[in-house]
Amino acid sequence: MDPFEFPSDFAALPDDELGALLDAAVAAFDACSASTSISQDDLVEMRAIAAGVADIRAEQTRRQERRALSPAPVRDTDRQDPDHHLLAQPWLFLADTPFRVT
Repeated sequence: MDPFEFPSDFAALPDDELGALLDAAVAAFDACSASTSISQDDLVEMRAIAAGVADIRAEQTRRQERRALSPAPVRDTDRQDPDHHLLAQPWLFLADTPFRVT
């Protein structure tokens, strides 16, 4: 069995390719572990694949955390509506009205 190849930099891969690589690595690990006889070389390969899978999952977690911390993208409708900030922050709208909120 040929060793499973991982790219040198997971951060350079787009999300869909990273997910496909994870699926392929898990399938390769499953194929190795399904064998009726596992050699020392197979164990080394399985450990390398498991380490690669852990690295991929860590990269996916980093990306999710980065997305959670980044501000939401500006929508085209926000750019078109000059009062879009009033919808996002209703207290600004209420501050301009003669009514008081208590």
